[in-house]
Amino acid sequence: INSHALGSNEEYFDNSKQFKPERWLRENNTINPFAHVPFGIGKRMCIGRRLAELQLQLAMCWLVRNFEIVATDYEPVDVI
Repeated sequence: INSHALGSNEEYFDNSKQFKPERWLRENNTINPFAHVPFGIGKRMCIGRRLAELQLQLAMCWLVRNFEIVATDYEPVDVI
């Protein structure tokens, strides 16, 4: 399965070529669960999935720990 082609299919995603992270929010989540399968599914699923997820989590921890994150404006932020 070509996961990039599947993830940019207009049948599943409106404006699929645009960066729209809000499409993954739970309130808007009407996406077919098989529309985005970056690690594959079933018996032939990537065995490194859990390792990749842990590495991403660790990278986020390092970023939060080593950098001071500040607001660029003082407008209230909607809690997700």
